[in-house]
Amino acid sequence: MKSIIILGVPRSGKSTLAKMLKEKYPIYNIIEEDIINESLRRIIASISKKDEWETALESTKALDGKVGYFLDVSLMFEPKYSFILDTTTIKPKICRQFQKKGVIVVVLGYPNETKESILSRIREYENENDWTTVNSNLIMWQFVDYWLEESKNLEQNAKKYGLKFVDTGKNRSKALAETMIWIDNQLKKEFKEV
Repeated sequence: MKSIIILGVPRSGKSTLAKMLKEKYPIYNIIEEDIINESLRRIIASISKKDEWETALESTKALDGKVGYFLDVSLMFEPKYSFILDTTTIKPKICRQFQKKGVIVVVLGYPNETKESILSRIREYENENDWTTVNSNLIMWQFVDYWLEESKNLEQNAKKYGLKFVDTGKNRSKALAETMIWIDNQLKKEFKEV
């Protein structure tokens, strides 16, 4: 089955869509970029010697933004490994290259929302394990400002590179259900071609 990249800003529905796909298509393996990054942060935090810490920190800086490279290698050597990548860092231009190799790419965002509605959504969908729960609305306001701008950039770049962009702002559940149908159709095309 074709691998899938779900690119988008936080709280746009990336993880929810990945779980919906995994439930419908158990063959998929979900790769959550946030978990990889958090694991690296914890490794660095657990290192006690200064020289080991600096080496680990340099290694993680070298890895930053290289998820696309690892995917490229995976597709080359394990083309039958079906994955869903939940990511915020791979650039649309790079996603276009994966799309040319047969990967389904979906970009999620909420470019037409207000900062107030985004903050409300964050609070609505967060659970006790989310990092957002420990931050006040004042702190989250700074993140929301960036995410709103990033949503607008993602929408522009998705159109520029011919990627599927989904606005999950007004009705996230409906937008994700429609995206599932679109992905199903992309997968059906694959089976017709085989």
